[in-house]
Amino acid sequence: MKKIHHLASLATAAVAFCAALTACGEEAPALTSPCAVVVDGSGSGTRLDAARLLREHLADFLYAKGCATLAFSPITGASESTKCNYPNVDLDPAAVPGADVTALRRRAYKQAEKTAADVLDCAKKEGATEAPGSDVLGGISKAVGTRPEGTGAYHILVISDFAQSDSTVDLYHDSLAPADREMIIARLNAKARIPDLSGTTITYYGFGAGYAPSQAGRVALLRAFWAELVTGPGHGTAPVQGN
Repeated sequence: MKKIHHLASLATAAVAFCAALTACGEEAPALTSPCAVVVDGSGSGTRLDAARLLREHLADFLYAKGCATLAFSPITGASESTKCNYPNVDLDPAAVPGADVTALRRRAYKQAEKTAADVLDCAKKEGATEAPGSDVLGGISKAVGTRPEGTGAYHILVISDFAQSDSTVDLYHDSLAPADREMIIARLNAKARIPDLSGTTITYYGFGAGYAPSQAGRVALLRAFWAELVTGPGHGTAPVQGN
């Protein structure tokens, strides 16, 4: 049964990937959305398999959001000053008349996946040697600051457990009761740590992965913290779990 399920999953993925590229033989619509992927290499959560989540979800995200250009942002202990800087990938390369747009976009998708994996590897090495901790907010801020050109909302995919842990806050251990959440968010805002997320969507995978299964209540408090931060001083819409 496992083999049959695996083959069915591959078939479904192939259909989705084909649709993502050119609707399989039909004229390809132009892609317009600016997008980014923020990937957690900080090691803050040993249960977070970021490499697997990238493989499973990045291509589907790019298709669902109609991404034209993809920027990359790592999460380390010092995300905004990271050395893991990689160029954007153009997911809708201009084609001369008669060019195989399907092949062009397929190569672009593969390049996006490879670059995201390289960013993750770089972040892991940097986190282990230079920047311990987990600056999730800094990774998102860096993505906001490097927004590619495009029209419409800015779509950000975040692969992380979202457990911010740096000199400002430790979301593994700090109290996340309502009043304490409010104080932490106010402190972060006073330090200009919260980016302007208006016109931005955040889709995530791996949320709370660093916590034990017995800590479901703590994960719910963490989710409330991020929703309040993003929709409050971040002026955005609450992050959502990817499908």
